[in-house]
Amino acid sequence: MRRYLPRCRTCGPLNKPTDADNAYRVCREHRHDRRSHSTGVVPINTEERNRP
Repeated sequence: MRRYLPRCRTCGPLNKPTDADNAYRVCREHRHDRRSHSTGVVPINTEERNRP
């Protein structure tokens, strides 16, 4: 399953890994609030684990 991490170059991670739409939304809102910050979305591969 592919998850996406919204990240700011100044602040670091903005949220926990989520789907692409939510990650881009969080980045847009952060850029709107803090105009001088640069944001991006980092794709992350996650594995589903079976817990006993």
